[in-house]
Order: sequence, then C-alpha cells, then structure tokens
Amino acid sequence: MPDVSAAARATTSRRDLLSVGPLLVGAVLGPIDYFVVNLALPDIRADLRAGSGELSFVVSAYAVGLIPGGRLGDRFGRRRVFTLGLAGFVAASVLCGLSTHVPALIAERFLQGLCAAMLSPQVLATIRSVLPERRQTPVIAAYGFVFGLGAIIGQAGGGLLLHADVFGLGWRAIFWVNVPIGLVALAGALAWVRENFGDRTSAVDLAGVGVLCVLLGLVLVPLSLGSSLGWPLWTFAGLATAPALGWWFVRFQRRRRTVRPLVDISLVRRPVVWRGLLLAFWFYTDSVFFLGFGEYLQDGLGWSPTAAALLYLPLFAGFLAGPLPVPKLVALLREWTVPIGFTLLAAGFATQVGALADGDRPGAVLVTGLVVAGAGHGLVLSALTRVLLLGVEPHRSGQISALVICAMQIGSAAGVAGFGTVVSATLGTHLGPHAHSTALATGEACLTAALLGCVLLGLSLVRAMSPDRR
Repeated sequence: MPDVSAAARATTSRRDLLSVGPLLVGAVLGPIDYFVVNLALPDIRADLRAGSGELSFVVSAYAVGLIPGGRLGDRFGRRRVFTLGLAGFVAASVLCGLSTHVPALIAERFLQGLCAAMLSPQVLATIRSVLPERRQTPVIAAYGFVFGLGAIIGQAGGGLLLHADVFGLGWRAIFWVNVPIGLVALAGALAWVRENFGDRTSAVDLAGVGVLCVLLGLVLVPLSLGSSLGWPLWTFAGLATAPALGWWFVRFQRRRRTVRPLVDISLVRRPVVWRGLLLAFWFYTDSVFFLGFGEYLQDGLGWSPTAAALLYLPLFAGFLAGPLPVPKLVALLREWTVPIGFTLLAAGFATQVGALADGDRPGAVLVTGLVVAGAGHGLVLSALTRVLLLGVEPHRSGQISALVICAMQIGSAAGVAGFGTVVSATLGTHLGPHAHSTALATGEACLTAALLGCVLLGLSLVRAMSPDRR
C-alpha cells in the first residue's frame, strides 16, 4: 500500500512544495538533452564518423525502460528510483562527454536513456501521491511549462553552446552541461522529496519486462532506423511480428497469478485510459515537424543552424504560454481543455500548411502558425496528462505515468517514420526552396488530418468522463 495517506495529502508541507523544484528539474533534463543532441548530431557524426542512424538507439532505450521504471518506483520507492535514475543520468552524461568512439557513445547514450526512463515516471507519480489534489493541477501545468522551457534551453542554448565551443570541448559540452543541473536536482531530491510507494504486494514481473522489451524493440528499432537505412527487409519483419507478440503479451499479463503483472490490462481497458493513451500517441506524432522544418530551413533555404534555431522560438514561446492558463481553464471547462488543445494544435499546423503553399519563404502567417501550434502543444501536454493522472488511484500513478510517456515516445518515433516518409517521398530528388516547402506542407497536411481526428477522439474522451458514463 502507499505510504502517503489521503489525510497526509490533504495538507501541504513546506517540504512538499520545495520537492516540486527538483522533480521538475529532473523532468526537464530529458527535453533539454533531446533538442541539444539533435543540434549536435552533425558535429558528432563528423568527429566520430558515425552513421546516420547509429545514435538513434537512445529513443528505443528510453521507451523500453519506462514501464519497468514505473513499476520499480511503485515497488521500491519513487524517491529512491528517481535519485538513482538521476545519478545514473549524470554519470552517463560524463561518460558521453569523455567518449572517443562510436560504439562507446552508443552504449553510453543507451545507458542515459535507461536512466532517464527510471526517473521520468517517478515525477508525475510523486506529484499525484504526495501533493493534495488542489495543488496537483497547477503543478501539472508547471510540468508542461518546463517541457517548453527545456525545448528553448536545448534548441537556443544548445546552439549557442556549440557555437561558443566552451573550453574547446566542441559537441562534448552538451553532455557536460547535464552534470551541474543534475547534481542540483539530486541534492534537492535527497533533501526534500518524500519517499512514496505504489503497490508493494508482489515482486516485479521480470518475465513481463523481458517480453515487453522485445515487443517495444520490434516497434521502435525499425521506426528509429528504418528511414536512414532505406527500410531493409528486417525492419518490415519486426513491425509485422509486433502485433502478434503484442496480442500474446496481453494474454500473458492477464494470466499472471504468482506476481502482479507488469501492465495492468484492466487499467488500460478503462474507457478514459485507452482513449487518453491513444491521444498521447497521436499527439507526439507532431515530432515530424522538427525533422521537416529543420530540413526546410537549412537544406531548402540555406539558413545556418543558428538562424534556423531562432525561427523555432515562436513555437517554443507557444510551448511556454500554452500550459499557463490550464488551472483556470480546468476550473472553467474541465476535460474540454483536451479537445480545445487539439483544435489549437491542428489550427496551428493548418496555418503553416497555408503559409507554405502560398510562398516558399517564412513570413508573418507562418510565424503565427508556429505560435498557435506551440500553444496547442503546451495546452494538450498539461491537460491530457492531468486527465490521465488524476483519473486513476494514487497507487496506480506510477504505471499510468509510465504508460503515458511511453505512448508519447512510440508516437514520436511513428511520426518521424510515417509522416517523415511522406515528406521524403514528396521531396524525392528535387532541390530548392519550393521543393522543400511543398514537401513540408504535404507532411504537415497529413499531420493536421490526424490531429483533427484527435479532436473527435478528445470529444469522445469528454463523453466517457461524464458522470453518467463512469
């Protein structure tokens, strides 16, 4: 049983409020790392002679570790697993900063991904278990805000860091910057975060962990590497095998008796939960934007990486602004904030499609689309996370946190693989601003259609949450 009772959550101690800081700092390390490493990939590949897909395994490592990470926090203590994951992330960053060979860097990035997967589910689970409910919505909004902040720090700050070539470290500086941030968060977590647990009644389902790792590997490795390798036969074989293994995994989890199953299928089957997880998946398919927009600016228009990074700032400004009104919107509109957020997100990308179709160069209409899409993204992240996290019992918060983040990561990989293929196929061998703007507009048009479907699914989610249908 959880060691933080409902009565304890009803009041907020100064220590609990202080604990939010290190939890959110730990949460923001992932987005910072994602954006800054993407910026540095050309330098890393040139320096270490890495192949185009070799460094993508970290996405797979992160997603594979999420659900076991959530279960470990429930079983052994979320504070303990969070601090261990944070310490491991810092240590792996040091190793990445010292790396001189591609295989070593791949292994160290894989370790970094696993450590991030250990700490990430504990953030939302601890917020759900320790804080009183009246405090949870504002803190979840802050969680969405720091993701936007992490994007800005990673994209803009990372570009400046690479340009400055601090101490002659080159791309290695992007890993060293994780060390002081991680150590500050670690000190704060040890001082202020209260230990809390989920279900401690049974051992970790190691067999389930093994099967799930294989299942996610069959999905994520082909999606992460397929495009860069030209979609060899083994990528299709892996993706074709995954549904059958997924069906068997569900049956296997339902039959578990001696240990608590790794994934509670009865939780996933709840109408609100499966709709929310499906929305989380499609929400993160907008990752294709970061791939296509960067290629449009740099390859199509010939902009420098620094100039391209600056045009991302309107989007990131929206990222920051979107979560800010969530507490007031939730008080006024409740679950309707989810379909409203998806409507904003779809409208932002639709505006960009219109701007790209009307002209090859960025203008005021495109910038407006970036701001609106960013605001929708920030609103959806906070609103959808709140619906799923507060919609389950506190002792299940570790599992739902892991499932939400895992669904987003799989969606991110699927967005790049699916919509990214549309962008590549439209571009073909054509060069120049018009070819790149047309390719990006086509990919974003497909994404907009998917997001409009999410608006309808969001309305279905609201209906499923109505009191007469619970």
